[in-house]
Amino acid sequence: MKGLVAFVFALFLISFPFEEIFANEVEATELDLAAEEAEKKLDFGTAEKLRKRAAEIRRNDFFRLGEETVPYQPKEKGSEPVKSKQFLDGTWEIGFRSNGQAAIFTAGKEWNLTDPDVAFQAGGFYQPRNRVGYQNIQPLPLSTEEKVVAASRLFFAPKIGYKHNSGEWGLEYSNLPFSTSYEHYSFGLFGGPQSAFHTTRFDLFDHRFVAKVYDQISDDMMISWDFGVRFGRFGSNTSYVSNSLGQSRDAKDNLEYFAPSVGFRFYHTLTEVHSYELGVETFATPLARLSYQRQVHKFGGSVDTYGSGDLILNDQFYRIQSAKPLNSNLLGLDFLAQYNFEPWKRHKFHFGLQIVQYLWRANESLRPDILAGDLSSYLAAYRDHYTSSAYYESDGNKGRAARGFGITNVFLGYSYAF
Repeated sequence: MKGLVAFVFALFLISFPFEEIFANEVEATELDLAAEEAEKKLDFGTAEKLRKRAAEIRRNDFFRLGEETVPYQPKEKGSEPVKSKQFLDGTWEIGFRSNGQAAIFTAGKEWNLTDPDVAFQAGGFYQPRNRVGYQNIQPLPLSTEEKVVAASRLFFAPKIGYKHNSGEWGLEYSNLPFSTSYEHYSFGLFGGPQSAFHTTRFDLFDHRFVAKVYDQISDDMMISWDFGVRFGRFGSNTSYVSNSLGQSRDAKDNLEYFAPSVGFRFYHTLTEVHSYELGVETFATPLARLSYQRQVHKFGGSVDTYGSGDLILNDQFYRIQSAKPLNSNLLGLDFLAQYNFEPWKRHKFHFGLQIVQYLWRANESLRPDILAGDLSSYLAAYRDHYTSSAYYESDGNKGRAARGFGITNVFLGYSYAF
């Protein structure tokens, strides 16, 4: 009998803590239900107090050394789970730039005193040239063409950037459009006063897409190594008419390219509002493609191009065009200096200077297609191609300066980060 009493007493001692824990859990559950009812009545203050009391009861019952409980975070009125503003695990920056531009063109050398082969093929040591265009032989030596030409209109160019949350890599796209058109005159004195009226148009569309690898130097300085591509095209449409020479010409050319690029950019944060960037990039390809066409009309009884002194007996009309695009080499350098001003969070303004230099040379050795009105016109077209290609082909060879142009771009921009 004594053994039975001892067993019942021991069982009561063992079960007592569990009965207390069970009772406390029932109380905590009732508090949770009461909190839910309070939330339905939009009484969030009472609900928070009830849930804190339930959490305290459970913490006292199930406390373990070295463990922490996560406090309950009540919902606010009408709230939903807060979603991050970051898209694809990174920060995006989308904006535009307003570009004010000017360009300088390198026409190739007019004098050729050191290469007798070129002089023999061209029929002389001197050939005047326009500054713009691949087919830039000029009929008269003196010209009013300006060395520096401004853009004919203001461009707004988009810019898109992405930086991953890790801060180690990102992406960037931008482009550089440029367009200009102008008029000028050329003059000569052989056989009496001569003159010609010229019109020129030039367009460039240069797209840039790079992947950026960031390298942190210090808390306020960083470098990005940029690897990507430059692709686009540039071309010209030039024409002249001369009543004194009795001839006119219209020439079009277009060069398309897709070139790998590499560069770097240095970032320096001065304050939370002010920062600046300095960068340089180069791109090159031997696979650019040049297409050209020129159409010439010379009236009978007029004088041929400068220096020949030949008379044209009958009207001549012909067209010379590339049978297929010419392989061309292209080399580019891009320099950037940019100041950033961020007066408000997510809103950034930019002011900067960009200088891009393009150097290129086409392979003129491919025979073109010739369309002529008659036999004399065909012979004149063949002679045109043979003599002019001597100068076109020599550009960039044997130490001569390659054809090229440089764009100076002063820009003001805005971007929104999210």
